Amino acid sequence: MEGFYFLSICCALLFFFSDISTAADIIIQSQSISDDQSLVSQGGSFELGFFSPGISKNRYLGIWYTKVPVKTVVWVANRDNPLTNSSGVLKLDRKGNLVLVNQRESVLWSSNSSRTAENPVVQLLESGNLVLRDEKDGNSENYMWQSFDYPSDTLLPGMKLGWDLKNGLNRRLTSWKNADNPSPGGFTYGIENEGYPEAVMRKGNDKRYRSGPWNGLRYSGAPELKPNSIFKFNFTSNGDEVYYTYQLNDKSVLSRLVLNGNTDGVLQRSTWIDQSHDWQLLVSVPRDHCDMYGLCGAYGSCDLDDAPVCQCLKGFKPRSIQAWNSTNWSGGCVHKVPLDCKGDGFVMYGELKLPDTTHAWSNKSMSLKECQAECLKKCSCMAFTNSDIRGQGSGCVLWFGDLVDIRRISGAGQDLYIRMAASELEVKDESRKKKRVILTVGVAVVLVMLLMGLCGGWCIWKTKTRPKDDRPTMSTVVLMLGSESVVLPTPQQPGFFTERCHMKPNTGETSSNQESCVSNDITVTLLQGDLPDLLSDEQSLVSQGGSFELGFFSPGSSKNRHLGIWYKKITVRTIVWVANRDNPLTNSSGVLKMDTKGNLVLINQRGSVLWSSNSSIVAENPVVQLLESGNLDLKKGLNRRLSSWKKDDDPSPGRLTYGIENFGYPDAIMRKDLVKRVRSGPWNGIRYSGAPELKPNSIFKFKFISNGDEVYYTYQLIDKSVLSRLVLSENSDGVLQRLTWIDKSHDWKLFASVPKDHCDMYGLCGAYGSCDLDDAPACQCLKGFKARSIQAWNSTDWSGGCVHKVPLDCEKGDGFVKYMELKLPDTTHAWANKSMSLKECERECLKNCSCMAYTNSNISGLGSGCVMWFGDLIDIRRFSGGGQDLYIRMAASELEVKDESGKKKKRVILIVGVAVVMVMLLLGLCGGWCIWKTKTRPKDDRPTMSTVVLMLSSESAVLPTPQQPGFFTERCHMKPNSGETSSNQESCVSNDITVTLLQGR
Repeated sequence: MEGFYFLSICCALLFFFSDISTAADIIIQSQSISDDQSLVSQGGSFELGFFSPGISKNRYLGIWYTKVPVKTVVWVANRDNPLTNSSGVLKLDRKGNLVLVNQRESVLWSSNSSRTAENPVVQLLESGNLVLRDEKDGNSENYMWQSFDYPSDTLLPGMKLGWDLKNGLNRRLTSWKNADNPSPGGFTYGIENEGYPEAVMRKGNDKRYRSGPWNGLRYSGAPELKPNSIFKFNFTSNGDEVYYTYQLNDKSVLSRLVLNGNTDGVLQRSTWIDQSHDWQLLVSVPRDHCDMYGLCGAYGSCDLDDAPVCQCLKGFKPRSIQAWNSTNWSGGCVHKVPLDCKGDGFVMYGELKLPDTTHAWSNKSMSLKECQAECLKKCSCMAFTNSDIRGQGSGCVLWFGDLVDIRRISGAGQDLYIRMAASELEVKDESRKKKRVILTVGVAVVLVMLLMGLCGGWCIWKTKTRPKDDRPTMSTVVLMLGSESVVLPTPQQPGFFTERCHMKPNTGETSSNQESCVSNDITVTLLQGDLPDLLSDEQSLVSQGGSFELGFFSPGSSKNRHLGIWYKKITVRTIVWVANRDNPLTNSSGVLKMDTKGNLVLINQRGSVLWSSNSSIVAENPVVQLLESGNLDLKKGLNRRLSSWKKDDDPSPGRLTYGIENFGYPDAIMRKDLVKRVRSGPWNGIRYSGAPELKPNSIFKFKFISNGDEVYYTYQLIDKSVLSRLVLSENSDGVLQRLTWIDKSHDWKLFASVPKDHCDMYGLCGAYGSCDLDDAPACQCLKGFKARSIQAWNSTDWSGGCVHKVPLDCEKGDGFVKYMELKLPDTTHAWANKSMSLKECERECLKNCSCMAYTNSNISGLGSGCVMWFGDLIDIRRFSGGGQDLYIRMAASELEVKDESGKKKKRVILIVGVAVVMVMLLLGLCGGWCIWKTKTRPKDDRPTMSTVVLMLSSESAVLPTPQQPGFFTERCHMKPNSGETSSNQESCVSNDITVTLLQGR
């Protein structure tokens, strides 16, 4: 009997534990989960259990994707209190709270719900939400506690990012410290509700990125947030809640938002790709350098297409010209004309990301006019606009204090009305008046031409339709005089004399003033200091101007010694070059000297060579010079490229390199190990085709040389007192940064960086795919192409790229279609010829069936040279207003479609437009001439009735000289200079009636 009871208990326990371990999604108060057990959601999407992150041995309770082979944790319970072993147990306590305890029953984490439940149940939902509810509550969604209210670093579909105002709950993301430690890191991202709500990323207490306020369609600073095939989104702001949320359109797609602290703070939307077994980055913020909070200071606007990127808004000037010109934009800008509240007004600035709303105020019911009136009444109100831009716009937002963190977003920004002094308004009014005058004059000219054209057309029509018996014959005149009962015909409207003039053809020459790009190739001679016989650890070498110093140093917290060069005048030691990166000295015994062959060598106390210049040229009298440019010069030739430090404490070569690669056609490329990460695009005579921001600017000038001897890029600072450098950094997952030293802040200020944004990542959209951050999603197939795999493409796996909709057939007649505003594709398999014209380039490419595209190699002037691509076209992106033309090979049928839809329509529109203008011009001239002739014709042109009577009754009457006939068809050819009498001249016989204004017969 006892055996029976024992067996029953064992079976019950076995059933209980098997129920938990076989993927149950619920636990009740009598159950628990230990380290080797887990909960799995009903549909199998998520799992709750214990894990150790990275190389850590600590144990955490978390939730992760079940169907993703790479464990991806989306929520962690005990972030601050890890378990040091596998003794952890998750259970429900007597009050119905969910608790995590260790082997000593110490509570490491608790749900801390203030509500109590009679029959508490914990369930892992298919959404990834871990919920605590009362089984007896009829509403299954009335949760006592839920993990969605306490996010870690991940925002899942259906989660709310923002405030529950009733309960004072702020749902925000917090980054992990690192991949091995999920405790809260330095970055947070959430909705800040001070002033007017907007999403803000912070590093500690400092703002790093700001989305801009919600404008009814999207965040004002997030033009990429558009309706798309991946997810739909919503923003709610009322008295109870302020939050952002999103839902996936296709539930089979796995997509998430993650706040990543490893890359210096970035919010990334990633999608799981089964084929590559990896998370595909869809979009990230900050998107680019201009997204960095307050980069340009107050009233400064950031635009990547400008050089430099920061410019004062129109009507403003830099607070400090000197600081601004040295790229220290933090001081921002001020009004050119100080404000005077008595006569201020507002000027509209378009296409902007709205400023920081910390000190803003809003009202959803006010109109824009009411908003303006309200702002005008308050002298501290600096700007206003609509809070909702849908439809005609509605609501009101007012800003108080300086306007900070503005950027220009071409085609997707918002209007902002900024307070300006009265005199500035007059300037604006003058400008507007000029525009109005030009517009009015233009419209008036068109209307006058139209009216004259109509008049001319009407006159010509009347002339053509006039009867030939317009004037009375002599017999009619006699009958008029001899009878009072005669019925006279109604007189016709007088005709016009259509005189013709032969206009000289337009011989005015047009000059094509091509903008020339002149580079000042200035050779700078830099003086240097001489190297002593021996340079030991306590000695250094300083360039003659005192800008750079060569000596020994220990990086960061390391005790190793390295030979390097650094800025001399900067208080924070900034290393620019290291000799013995791979072979550090372990003590201060290092000596730099010349060997017998003239090589520069670094040796230790044992005489072992740790580093050498390894020159193959033997010099009789070798001299090493530290130039004022920072160059330690032995005048040797080589392939120059940058390589990153491993980390701050270790200057040995890291995984990143950046340099000019000369395969095919030269291109600047950043690699991580052997994998291409970023590509500049080939040099096009003005800049790299993938770097529209590389423009003439006030900081530095640049040039690119490519000939038989050298292929290189170089730059020179315009102001020698400015310290600026390009650095390849591995800290931010690989970035090339231009930094400028700011004395005031004792820090290096970021001027520009690459990759600029997500679209700069190499080959993101695959072959024939084009990346554009203004699209949603960012990757789109070029026109005439389709996704190689629709399913993969719709799940944001763009790596497969696109293919021609109509396959090429070289023998049947392929051709080329022009695509504009592009970053040119990877040039590894390209060929170039600087002397060919574009037409020659096209013919050459057409002859070779493997040639997929061509364009000019130099776009300066009218364009010159030829580049041809062979094989698939990879790493294309669109630059609105800053890209280049590319002619891509297409099938013959696609060319016909292009001709039908494009060229023919354009030709028809052009021909019709020109014809209409010419006809209107001709009719206008005719009409004007007719009106002029009518106004200038004498009133006594026709004989009066009394004159006719006098003609008939008297032979002595002096008759007036007849006027020129309106249209006289007979011609007589007089003999020139014949000197003959009238009897010998050829007679001209005309009708016996003098005609004044007759219709031509």
